[in-house]
Amino acid sequence: MTRPDGVVISWGASIAQLTGFTADEAVGVLSPLRPAGSAAEADFRRARAGALVTGRATYTCTTRRADGDEVRLTTVLHLLLDPEGTSTLVEVHRVEDASRAQAARVQSDAELLEQVVGHAVVRLDERGVVRSWSLGAARVKGYAAHEIVRRHFSVFYTEDDRREGRPEHLLTVARREGLARDVGWRLRADGTRFWGEIAINALHDPAGEVIGFLKVTRDLTPQKLRAAETQRIYRALGHDLRNPLAAARGYVALATEALAEDGDDGADPAEFLRRSGVALGRLSTMLDELLRTVSVAEADADATGTTRERVRRAAVTRVDEALRQALDDLAVTHDVSRVRTDVVDVSARVDPLDLERVLANLVSNALRYSAGDIEVRVRDEDGVAVRIAVTDVGRGIHPDDLSTIFDLGRRGRLADADDGGHGDGLASVRHLVEANGGEVSIVSVPGRGTTVEVTLGHAG
Repeated sequence: MTRPDGVVISWGASIAQLTGFTADEAVGVLSPLRPAGSAAEADFRRARAGALVTGRATYTCTTRRADGDEVRLTTVLHLLLDPEGTSTLVEVHRVEDASRAQAARVQSDAELLEQVVGHAVVRLDERGVVRSWSLGAARVKGYAAHEIVRRHFSVFYTEDDRREGRPEHLLTVARREGLARDVGWRLRADGTRFWGEIAINALHDPAGEVIGFLKVTRDLTPQKLRAAETQRIYRALGHDLRNPLAAARGYVALATEALAEDGDDGADPAEFLRRSGVALGRLSTMLDELLRTVSVAEADADATGTTRERVRRAAVTRVDEALRQALDDLAVTHDVSRVRTDVVDVSARVDPLDLERVLANLVSNALRYSAGDIEVRVRDEDGVAVRIAVTDVGRGIHPDDLSTIFDLGRRGRLADADDGGHGDGLASVRHLVEANGGEVSIVSVPGRGTTVEVTLGHAG
C-alpha cells in the first residue's frame, strides 16, 4: 500500500519475495518499484493521479529488483478512502516476464494486503466464486480459507440483499464500469453482522476480458456504532431541551403579565424571572452537553465518554429536590396538580440534571397518556439502592411493544398521532439512567396503566 505521492506505508511478505526488497528498505520511502526514465515516470504519475479520480488505474513499466535484474510489471492501482477521507492506493502487480510467472502467482492480489488489519481482501473468479483468501479476510469475516474458498461470495450478504440480487448487481456494475462500491450490513461466518464498506474491482486479461474481481472490504462497525450513538444522544438532548425552554418562556410570560397588572394579583414577577433564569441555566448546561458530544465524536469518543460516565457516577443528588425542580418546570405547560408524590428523604448517585431530565420525561409522558392522577414513589432500598416509580392509570402499552418501547423513535401502537409524542422520551430515560449506572424497567397493562421503575445507586 502506498500514499498518493508513492511513499510506501505497507509492504507484505509476498511483494518482498517478488522484488527482493525488505519491508525495512521499502516502508517510508518512495516505492522501489517506480519506473526509471522520464517517459515511464510520467506514465507512473498519470496512473496514480487517475486512480485518485476514478478509483482504479493500470500502467505497465520496466523496473528493477533488489538484485539488479530487470522485471516488467503491470500494476493495477485501487483507491481506498478511510472515514476521514484519507486516500491510500493498493497496488496489485502482475509480472509480464514469463520467467517470473511463478513469482507473480505467489504474490497474488489478496496476499499483498494480508497484513492490513481491518481489510478483507478476496479474489473472485468471473462468476463471483471465492478463489483466494487473506489473513485480513479471515479476521474480518471469520472464515478459514478451507471453509470459504470455492463458495460464492453472496454468503457474505444478508438474506434481504441476496433476495434483491445485490451481490450479482455489484458484479455487473464492476464488470461494466471497472469498479463497484457499496456500504451496508454484511455477515460473518458465525452469522453476526458488521458494517462493511466494499470496493469490487474488475481484473482483466491482456485482451481486456474480465477474468475475475478483487474485492476489498473494510469493517467500519465501530464508526457506525459511534455515529448511531452520537445521533441518539443528539435526538435525546433535542427532545429534552424542550422542557427547560418551555419553562423559561412560560415564566417570562408570567412575569410580563404580573408587571402589566402592577402586582395587583399578588404575583411576584421577580420570582418568575428567577425561575426563568434557573431554567435557562439548565438549558445552557444541556447545550454544553451537546457540544461535548460533538467534540467526543470528533476526537477520542471512547476515552472522553468514559470520563464523562465516571463524573456522572460520582455525583450525589437529593431525589426530592430533583423531583421538585422537574415539577416546577412542568407546571408551566402541564397540569401537575394531578401528580401525587410519596417521597422519602434519600440521595442517589446520579447527575442532578440527568435525574431532572429523567423525572420530567416520565411525568410528562404519564400526564400525556393518562387523564387520571399520576403517582411518583421514591423508596430507599435498605441503603443499597434508590427506587423511583412513576405510575399512571392511562391507556397502557401493547404487550408486543414492551420489548422495543425504549428504542429511539419508537411509539407504541396505542399512541395517537395527536398525542404530541415523538418516541424519544423513554429512549432518553434509558440512556441517562444507564449512563449513571442504573437500571430502568416498565410494566404495563392496556387500559389499566403503566409503571416505569428506575433503580439508582444509593449515596449512603
